[in-house]
Amino acid sequence: MISQFMLTAEQSEGRFSIVKETFEPGFDSYPRIHSHHWHTEVFLILSGRMQRTVNGETRVMGPGSMVYIPPNSTHATKVVGNETAEAIMIYAPAGYEKNYFRRGALTEEQLQNEDVILQMMELADVVPADENESTGELQVRSNHVFYDAGSSTVYERTTMLSEFMLTAEQSDGRFSIVRETFKPGFDSYRFAHKHEWHSELFFVLSGQMQWTVNGETRVLGPGDMIYIPPQSPHATKVVGDEDVHSIMLYEPAGYELNYQRRNALTPEEMQDPEIMRQNRELSDVVPVEVEP
Repeated sequence: MISQFMLTAEQSEGRFSIVKETFEPGFDSYPRIHSHHWHTEVFLILSGRMQRTVNGETRVMGPGSMVYIPPNSTHATKVVGNETAEAIMIYAPAGYEKNYFRRGALTEEQLQNEDVILQMMELADVVPADENESTGELQVRSNHVFYDAGSSTVYERTTMLSEFMLTAEQSDGRFSIVRETFKPGFDSYRFAHKHEWHSELFFVLSGQMQWTVNGETRVLGPGDMIYIPPQSPHATKVVGDEDVHSIMLYEPAGYELNYQRRNALTPEEMQDPEIMRQNRELSDVVPVEVEP
């Protein structure tokens, strides 16, 4: 397994950590099925196929599939077939990278020492499944969520398609995750804005988009990511003639409510400045000026 941290606790003000994981054929964590007492995981497949078991439910997941794993949920995974699998993993709250750093500092002798390994597991909030079963401590606080592409409501605008993969209700208010498709011609610079209290994360699956955040402009392509903290002026536009497919995370959760409110407006209400101002305020959208 190869792990590349894309966002750390220090970079996200402790909100979440993001890691890109590469799993080689033969990877199998079922002998170490476990749960976590206090942190949650999101597992998004980019390529390859993996089998995931969460709270006794087993699915084979391919590219675009996702599973949300709340605290106190037993889980394990393995690669299916002979193809390397890649996935994006989100850990909340942040700090899971510290477990990797601690393990990397151990000697070969320490890695073979059972007491050291047990201490590492405790620090990492890793609870073996058999320990939960023997103590009766496992209590699922909320349901896990398996998502497959096309399995949830799609919100459509002229140059944008939005499909929510995880909602506030499903994640106990932790975050919302949406698969966004931006059509050629999409340009939000004339609607540039910031958010007073919520953060965003944008990960490109395909295509190219220009982002300007806090005055810095970058063109992002497949595999690139940007984290946008609160109070950060930002805007984006599609570069070229290709659709852009992306994953966006909103923290805290509930951004899907903005889409639902907007969809409920009549064409006349959409032209009413006061109604649109109220809608922006409810959406935590503060208009600003951003140069393209």
